[in-house]
Amino acid sequence: MTDSFLDRIRDVQFTPVRVSEGYDMGQVDYLLDRLLAAAERGEALGPIIAESELREVRLREGYAIGEVDAFLAELRSVPVPQPAPEQPVTRAVAEPAPAFVPRPDLAQRVRSSRFTPVRIREGYSMGEVDKFLDLVEDALERGRDLGPLVGPVRFTPVRLREGYDMGDVDKFLEEMVEEQRRPVAVDPGVITEQRGLLARLFGRR
Repeated sequence: MTDSFLDRIRDVQFTPVRVSEGYDMGQVDYLLDRLLAAAERGEALGPIIAESELREVRLREGYAIGEVDAFLAELRSVPVPQPAPEQPVTRAVAEPAPAFVPRPDLAQRVRSSRFTPVRIREGYSMGEVDKFLDLVEDALERGRDLGPLVGPVRFTPVRLREGYDMGDVDKFLEEMVEEQRRPVAVDPGVITEQRGLLARLFGRR
């Protein structure tokens, strides 16, 4: 994708509406962040747009539905980038990618996480952060790499209404990525207990 195309996604603005129905601002902004990340990786945007469901809101500020639909239709028509020609295989040994395993312990930390609420200074949209944490928790439960998920995420800044402290959220997500990459230590007590159980089962001492 060209830089000008990426800039269009990054800089697009929609008319805010309140009396007529509009799309939920937080959902639209989150979708645009996903589309920008996919475009930067050279991926097709159509499937992401097709699976998205934007909620319509009324009597609170939203984005003009017609403008959003027209922009998404334009993005959907962008052709899928052609893969680059295969390069000759070299003898350099690539560093193996880290293996990830399900981490229910970290998933529980995400589930019980709490962030400082702020109102006067800018904070992150609470709804967006909560929805994203659901994705983080699912990735940890399934043993999927958090890096590609956390790296490109951008939350909508809010002010004069309650949001999450930006520093708290950023620090927590960075810690989750770092913790997932650390080797999982095996408790030697568990191994001893398992061996003792086997000895009892087979009559060994």
